[in-house]
Amino acid sequence: MDRDCRPSRYSRRRVLAAGFLAFGAAPLLQACAGQAPPAPTPVPAPAAPPTPQPPIEVTRVVTQVVTQVVEKQVTQIVEVTKAVPVQVTVVAKEVSLWHIFSTIGDQEKAMKAVVAEFEKRNPGILVTNNEVQREDIKVLAPSAMRTSKAPDVVQYRVISDARVGYDAGLCMDLSDLWKQNNWEQEFGPLSANAKWKGKYWNIPWNIDSFPGYWYITEDWQKRGFKDPTDFTSLETILDTYKKDNVSPLVVANIEKWHMPYQIEYLILGIGGRKTWVGLTDGSVKWTDDLVRQSFAKAADWLKKGYFYPNMNAYKLEDIFPFWLSGKGALIPGGAWVVTAAESQQKHSDYFRPPTLSVDVENAVTASTEPFSISAKAEHPDEAKLLLSFMASKDAQQIFGDIALNPMSNGHVDVSHLPPAVQHNLKDVQKGPVVLGFDWDLPNPVYTQAWAGIQQLVGSPDDATITKVLTDIQKVATDFFKK
Repeated sequence: MDRDCRPSRYSRRRVLAAGFLAFGAAPLLQACAGQAPPAPTPVPAPAAPPTPQPPIEVTRVVTQVVTQVVEKQVTQIVEVTKAVPVQVTVVAKEVSLWHIFSTIGDQEKAMKAVVAEFEKRNPGILVTNNEVQREDIKVLAPSAMRTSKAPDVVQYRVISDARVGYDAGLCMDLSDLWKQNNWEQEFGPLSANAKWKGKYWNIPWNIDSFPGYWYITEDWQKRGFKDPTDFTSLETILDTYKKDNVSPLVVANIEKWHMPYQIEYLILGIGGRKTWVGLTDGSVKWTDDLVRQSFAKAADWLKKGYFYPNMNAYKLEDIFPFWLSGKGALIPGGAWVVTAAESQQKHSDYFRPPTLSVDVENAVTASTEPFSISAKAEHPDEAKLLLSFMASKDAQQIFGDIALNPMSNGHVDVSHLPPAVQHNLKDVQKGPVVLGFDWDLPNPVYTQAWAGIQQLVGSPDDATITKVLTDIQKVATDFFKK
């Protein structure tokens, strides 16, 4: 199940040769009968037709100036100039764009608007859209990128899968473009999402961030809670909810992806960003002590009854009524939670997951939809122009305004977004950031971890923790050996 960037408002001739009209001189009139006519004035030779020009882009009408030589009276020749409209039909250059925004409401309209603006600014280039379903593109994109007809600009996702393609040479190294355009300044901490093994491979587009624990603002303020800064203060809040017969944490895990984000919070809070990044590149083992402590903390919370019962039985949409009705207090999640609250005329906000101590470097979980250029792109120059436009504040502003999505370019005006979403973006722009669980970990690894975490939910004990972590590490070892 791909949970990224969910469909919330916040979380797709021929050339007609121009004939040149030339006019010869008419017969001269005689001045009087019986006299030999004067010698005719020489008439300029007809102008040669213009040399045919190679095709250019876009059908357009041009005006060709034609000079007509006309005789006046008997002895005087004058030139009359007139404009002749000539239609020149030409063939446009093309650049292909593969993206997933084909069936996602306002995102589809937003992408069409971005393309229209690019074509307006680049009248010699026509963008050909290939709108692909979000799950299909994961398989179709790398296959097409290996052919001689590779797409030019492609939404090669998710980033954990795309990294395999980066290593295999499927994508163009964009490091020079990043340097030329000073994109590190444009994207700030989110630049890390485009970087792999010291090189840049994509530009970040819209954001799906999991910044922390979301609450209903009215309830939070009524209880007088303050944002917790460590696990002790967080657990005090969780215990307070539990005493009031409110489930402190609400998670939907039937599709396996939601509880892993809670685990990621714990790994970041106990082991820090360094530990999490190490799991994504194989330099840290799942059986290491800091990772085990994180799983043990999750098991402890499960045994204390902090989670709404039967999380493995619910989809995300199933748990919103529990949260909105006051049966559950906190949802680990992203800005898509705001939409659920607004549907019931409620306000929401979040606090960031705490750390074990002030010495632990935390990070904001923020996945970004990536756009890359195929290494075998048919139109590499046009692809660079399109990608550079998409990275710009102007393009991302267009998409963000229509789709009401948080965007990656830090210069985009977000004042029209809800305060909680603006809060999220400020945290993202402060950084540091990491990708979400299934966006950051290699596919075989997160697949094994998903299954193991479901087991942990059912049996939160030491034996299960040992087995789950051992099984994940075995898969990780095999993957990183390759």
